[in-house]
Amino acid sequence: MSNGTANTKLRISNLSPQTTDDGLEAAFMQYGTVQEAVIKRDRDSGKSRGFGFVSFPSEQESKAAFLGMNGRELYGSHIEIEYSGAQV
Repeated sequence: MSNGTANTKLRISNLSPQTTDDGLEAAFMQYGTVQEAVIKRDRDSGKSRGFGFVSFPSEQESKAAFLGMNGRELYGSHIEIEYSGAQV
């Protein structure tokens, strides 16, 4: 990719409130080694904000996950995936 930066981090949107970090990791591990799977939570309530991130060690694995999971149902919600930028 441009500037030698690989797209290895995916932003997962439209997550069900029932989705956990472990559940997110389990759903994506069929596409490769998940380095990190984290759901962003409200600072005060601890409830899911409806999105999270999944990171892979290679662009090939993240692309396979993107193609395999985008639009699929996970815990009752059809998730949306996009490549994450450099932000955390």
